[in-house]
Amino acid sequence: MLRLVLGDTDSERYFALITKETDAHGGDVGAGITAAASWIAARLPVSALNAIVAIPGELWALRYPGQHALHILERPAGPGPGEPGMHVRSAMSSVHVPALEAVVSVIIASEQLDGESGWRMLAPGELVHIRPDLSVQSGIAIPQPPAHLVPLPADNPNIDT
Repeated sequence: MLRLVLGDTDSERYFALITKETDAHGGDVGAGITAAASWIAARLPVSALNAIVAIPGELWALRYPGQHALHILERPAGPGPGEPGMHVRSAMSSVHVPALEAVVSVIIASEQLDGESGWRMLAPGELVHIRPDLSVQSGIAIPQPPAHLVPLPADNPNIDT
């Protein structure tokens, strides 16, 4: 595992642990993410272990615990509100993809973006798997809170109350 870590970031170490646990679980990425996050949650101080892992054609997203937001939008094919296609915007950026009017799409974002309805915040401990056909499988992968939760300031809008 350490041979995968070339730098000093916690993200690199988390990814290396996910890779190790995925290998230990016969290539099951969801099991690898769950095992890695569970190991960290049992042993280390944790503020957030949100993760998005993609391989060709598939994506997994974990929100753990509940201190930082992670949202999903499952968008059917067809016209959305306003302009044709998909149009999402935040205070920092705007994306307009006209071609997405004709296809199903799934979007994961750290904030609920304007321009589309139907956003849902993942529950604490929820792991989402987006399959090649864009079907979404979701469930609580880690039900227990971290053993050593590092709380965020009380005025943080990302905290579940």
